[in-house]
Amino acid sequence: MFHCKEFSIEEHPNIQKVGTDSLLLGSLIEINNENTPPKLLDIGTGNGLLSLIAASKCQNLEVLAIDNQAEAIELANRNFINSRFSNRIVSELVDFESFYSTTHQTFDFMISNPPYFDEKTSEISPRQASRFSGNLNFSMLLMGVSKLLNPDGEFWVVIPFAQRVKFISEVIKNQLFIYQIYLVSPFEHEAANLLILCIHKKSKQIEFNKIPIYDSVGIFSIKYKEISKAVYTKDL
Repeated sequence: MFHCKEFSIEEHPNIQKVGTDSLLLGSLIEINNENTPPKLLDIGTGNGLLSLIAASKCQNLEVLAIDNQAEAIELANRNFINSRFSNRIVSELVDFESFYSTTHQTFDFMISNPPYFDEKTSEISPRQASRFSGNLNFSMLLMGVSKLLNPDGEFWVVIPFAQRVKFISEVIKNQLFIYQIYLVSPFEHEAANLLILCIHKKSKQIEFNKIPIYDSVGIFSIKYKEISKAVYTKDL
């Protein structure tokens, strides 16, 4: 069980565990309370972490969490039910391509920690298989985002730094625009290994930020602690 400030996450061996990538992604998204409840789509919800972080940030946010794995939806549902946000989160067992091809809904916010393996092999575990990009490749992901995102909406995503060229080419192809770029590295003077991006339908001046996870081995950086303090149940 992973404990956050506002909720706890039950985990499962076959579903991707809570990691720094999702914790940072969820911590960075900003959602303001509106007179009309904003709507968020969590693509590939897994254990439901991103949906719960988002719901904890905005008291009238309505969340739809989708995943194509029955085990993931069952796990996410348990985590939703055991939280105080269960009345504002709905889940659906569906793959993203089928969803965006048939739905008439649009969203103010979309969020995803998508799969990152390019090729599936017989050696990967069931948990790793949930990260296989054949289940949700960048082209399919961004095509769906382009269709479902409201004109002033935001799509937040985390990807491996090594796949940035491939991902950004799909962003351009789908007439989307990167607004914020967070370069995430293990330490201050090391190269980035993750990118967190905020994507819009309208062109804006790009903002760059760098987030080192650690100051030294086992010691989280001041920047990481400041960003994630609303999520963690105790001081890091």
